[in-house]
Amino acid sequence: MSPDTRWRERVGDTVWRLLSKGDGGGCAFHPTQPHQILRQYVQADWDFIPAMDPVSPALRSSTGSRTTSETNEDSRSSFYGKPAVAPGATPKQARVFIGTTRIWYSPDWESASKTMHWQTIPTGGGDPFGSKPAQDVLTFGRFRDPVLAIRVLHPGDAEQNFDGTKLLVLCKHTVRVFTCTSASAHARNRWTNSDASIVSGPTGKAKKASDGSLTEDTAFDVLWWYNGAGKWYPTGLRNAPVDATAGTAGCKAPAHSVIVDPDDNKAVYVGNSVGVWRGQLDESGPHPSWTWKPLLDGLPQVLVQDLSFFKKGTLKLLRAATVSRGVWECDLSDSPRSVGSCYIRSLPYDTGRATLPANPTDAIGSTKKLHLHQSPDIVLFRSGKAPWGSRLPNESEMLGAMDQTSFPKETLDAFVMVHYRHTTPLDGTSVKVDLFLIMAKVADVTIDNNWRAAVIGAVNGPARPFPYGLSHLRRISPGNQIDARNPGVVKTKVNMGHFITGQLVDHATVMAVVTAPGNDLQSSDLSPPTLEEIIRKSPRIAVRQVSRISGLLI
Repeated sequence: MSPDTRWRERVGDTVWRLLSKGDGGGCAFHPTQPHQILRQYVQADWDFIPAMDPVSPALRSSTGSRTTSETNEDSRSSFYGKPAVAPGATPKQARVFIGTTRIWYSPDWESASKTMHWQTIPTGGGDPFGSKPAQDVLTFGRFRDPVLAIRVLHPGDAEQNFDGTKLLVLCKHTVRVFTCTSASAHARNRWTNSDASIVSGPTGKAKKASDGSLTEDTAFDVLWWYNGAGKWYPTGLRNAPVDATAGTAGCKAPAHSVIVDPDDNKAVYVGNSVGVWRGQLDESGPHPSWTWKPLLDGLPQVLVQDLSFFKKGTLKLLRAATVSRGVWECDLSDSPRSVGSCYIRSLPYDTGRATLPANPTDAIGSTKKLHLHQSPDIVLFRSGKAPWGSRLPNESEMLGAMDQTSFPKETLDAFVMVHYRHTTPLDGTSVKVDLFLIMAKVADVTIDNNWRAAVIGAVNGPARPFPYGLSHLRRISPGNQIDARNPGVVKTKVNMGHFITGQLVDHATVMAVVTAPGNDLQSSDLSPPTLEEIIRKSPRIAVRQVSRISGLLI
């Protein structure tokens, strides 16, 4: 996320990490290697992270002074712009499209150690040394037409050198569609501007009445629709009347972002300076029309800079990047279940909405292996040794303390964090955290019907006998109200001095089961055959495995 004056990366449920200060514009993740990021500083200055090389196409001088052509292209570019990426010819490659006063294309973004080959569209020829500064410069009349945003409409045929790739390019004065029609991977003239007639016509907010006075122009709109056949139509978003019964209304606020529903191309979502609106297209009449409804439940009144969809299985989320208020999301699934869910995480990026991978890695920022048995929401310390003292920690502090996994055989302080996905706070006393102690490492736990019955009986009742090696420690509730931005934390004691094997080093596991109104523990949560699979599939169960070492001094 680049909120104008700094770059931040989400590393937890409520935690962001500052990557760099200064300006920050467009960004994109590598489609198959998401730890690699393309990001804009300003204008034609783009970086490829984690390393600063390869350098951006327009500013090729990573050190020393820039050439005149580089300086000119930089100064003529939009201050901020949105790039586009698409899968490449190999699993590790990506295609990159960057806009300045030209459209730059590289077919081979792979890693920092690989040289990228750049060309401009539509000619398809390179300009590596700025020797052709006028090549493929976009213009509108006698004015330059710098690129504001690029979107891949169609990725093309991977078996035919991506023939049929289609780009939608938003410029300062025009909207253009470029199509790749050549089957030759690096041939010139392989791109054509397939619809050069898409020109953003100027509109006025006011018009002159017959008596010479100025009146509001009802033809003026904040969002226009292009029909693909040479015509623009106002969507009516600005002027739609309020109908309280139907719940419909327009909005005069300027539109800043727009996205089409991936499952319904007649539904569109618009982010403006006060929130999000949903429009439904109707083409049954002589002219297209839209029905507009505000989609504001829980969203702060704030400028929505960008919109995106996330889909996985039956889960469908609309996400809104706002100015100064972070990223918000709305569950648009056929059966929304994520709103109002109470959960505990097994990984820093766990959202409690999907089955976790069997061998998880930290894809954002690195590829190091993560462990399902080291929940970031369960941390242990020797009694009185927590770095935050006597108070309860926040999520950032918990993340910084999750690496300690070895302890002496004694009573420890345990901190457990609970998350609740809703903007309306939940009374913490209605949330139950049941703690269990397992006298084994996760991989050695035997899951049978007696084990399942003991756990579900301790949480839901009635109580059942516990098998050897499993015990219910206690139930505890957060004292504070919790919501999406304020998780709840509980503190308790865990006796790690019990006899297990008599060996110098052995293992024990603390298991937390989190329940709340509407978030009960179900038999399906415990149905998988192994504890690791239970952790992967249930949003209500997480563990912290530790090594117990006799005589350890820490």
